[in-house]
Amino acid sequence: MIVLQKLLTPALSARVREEGLSDVGGPVVDAADAAPLRTPDALIKAYGLGAEHMGEDPQWVDVVRFPLLPTMRVGKASTPDAPWPAFATGFLHATDLTPVWLLQRTRYPRGAELWRLHADGREEVLTAYHGAARGWVGAHQWAPPTHLTGTRVTWSGVELPADLVDPAGDVLELVVLSEDVPQGFEQVRPRVSVRGAHRAECEQVFERVVTCTWKGNPARVIRSGGGTARLLLDTCLPDVARTVDAQEVEPGVYEVDAPVDQLADMGGHVDELKPPTP
Repeated sequence: MIVLQKLLTPALSARVREEGLSDVGGPVVDAADAAPLRTPDALIKAYGLGAEHMGEDPQWVDVVRFPLLPTMRVGKASTPDAPWPAFATGFLHATDLTPVWLLQRTRYPRGAELWRLHADGREEVLTAYHGAARGWVGAHQWAPPTHLTGTRVTWSGVELPADLVDPAGDVLELVVLSEDVPQGFEQVRPRVSVRGAHRAECEQVFERVVTCTWKGNPARVIRSGGGTARLLLDTCLPDVARTVDAQEVEPGVYEVDAPVDQLADMGGHVDELKPPTP
């Protein structure tokens, strides 16, 4: 099983612990490849980050480690024409030639762990993600799953959020968001119930990607409601992001709210987990 590792800025780590942030994407590495980068100084230098993102002389940094699941999509991070903080060579800025990949925005998988790496080499687990229905252990808030990011299934003709329980995706946990507890489901919090299911019981296992353009900028729709869409811009260029007043949510990753009726070129696709070969 491949375990991915993602470096979090202090602001992003705080959102995990306080808001229960469940979305993840952007630059990731194989945790085994990054094992030599054991201290805050080594990691921060490898990512080419500065005090504006990580603070002055930090004594710790936080990373999330999680399994690479078959529903996830990763691609090359090489963007030669882009300025920092992109990775022009496809590797971190370290002597160990650690490959870096771009993870398509998704939901954290069940079993993800938030680790704190200290300057003296100590590591500690701060919290763990127990899936779409339960969220991060001890977080102040819970972020309910949406239909625009993360794994979903069609089960008995109904579309539901779901978590892959095992790395192969053979067993899933289905989630229902409703006052009523359907037969065979167990309530785990108000208006949230779960049940286990085998992949063979599901008509489809997939992730949805909805795309658009706004003010001429390509983007992905990651949330929508009340006439407003949250967009993930398809650029790592700060000059482009500034033209639409986008917010930098992590180095080189920009989001912005936009009126739904102003979105153009709506499109998208589903990334489907293929059924196992008999």
